[in-house]
Amino acid sequence: MKGTGSSNNIKMTKDINIPRQKTSKIPYCISVIIFTVLVSFFPGKLIAQIDPGFTQFMYNPILINPAYAGSKETFNATFLSRHQWIGFEGAPQTQTLSAHIPFSEQRFGAGLSYVNDRLGPLNHDRFSIDYAFHMNVSQESKLSLGVKAGFESLFIAHNELSPLNSNISDPAYHGADERRNMLNFSAGAFYYSSNAYVGLSVLDIQTVLLSEENENSTGKWKDSPQFFLTGGFIWNAGPEWKIKPSLLARHAPGMPLNVDINLNTMFNEKVVAGVSHRINDSFGFMLQFRTFNGLWVGYAYDMGISQLNLYNQGTHEVMIVFDLIRSEETETIISPRFF
Repeated sequence: MKGTGSSNNIKMTKDINIPRQKTSKIPYCISVIIFTVLVSFFPGKLIAQIDPGFTQFMYNPILINPAYAGSKETFNATFLSRHQWIGFEGAPQTQTLSAHIPFSEQRFGAGLSYVNDRLGPLNHDRFSIDYAFHMNVSQESKLSLGVKAGFESLFIAHNELSPLNSNISDPAYHGADERRNMLNFSAGAFYYSSNAYVGLSVLDIQTVLLSEENENSTGKWKDSPQFFLTGGFIWNAGPEWKIKPSLLARHAPGMPLNVDINLNTMFNEKVVAGVSHRINDSFGFMLQFRTFNGLWVGYAYDMGISQLNLYNQGTHEVMIVFDLIRSEETETIISPRFF
């Protein structure tokens, strides 16, 4: 499912029939706008949402690459909440919670993550477990290989869509809610040093359907593999300044390449400010502060550049990151790598 700058991570293939069941929650005109945006790039099929789509993705790569688990050489936990297209009824909302830690002399890493997406009548929950193995490539760099196992629950509330004419009924939809429970498996590689990194991952290599409700549904659902390429480096611009350009490229079958370009700068390892551009989609601004004991608080604002921007007030994203401190006296983070 492809939306303009959408953060939702629903991935499916389904014959398109605009729902016309009567309810009172989301007006039909809003539903039509949302579904039109989502399907405008591939008529007849709804295929593979790029997953996920955060402005501050560079501070939580474990969501898209399991090989990142344990790479920070310290316990790390991140919470992120994204509210997209403010003022647009039924617009995407996403919350994530993740944590990872190294063990066995930092040769291995393990992580957990949870993602919830909501887009109009669609609700998607994903729980994942990550495991990574880190090996030395040189004295200054490492290569990590990781795997991810996830459980997904996809819920579709058909009765949250209402038609303009209550006497019209589409036989393709019977008004019953739908739910799919699935297992999926992903893999990734992550090469990193103290000042550079590059990652390659594939999400949903294999998906296993566990159960489904409303078997009379006319749609056929499946996950499609999603490919992610990330990279960046850090330039020490002065005693207190660091600059980091980074890139994220995302692709799924049946969809155009999606590219994010970002530039962040850090001052005194306490303040981070940056800008981002999602090509042909949006511009974003980021600001993060290190408060105390390894706690970071971040905020990002996105402005769309498509016609959809005329109907909303932008996208807001709030992030909280905790990095374990080596010494409470010096407040030195074990791995101040800026990624």
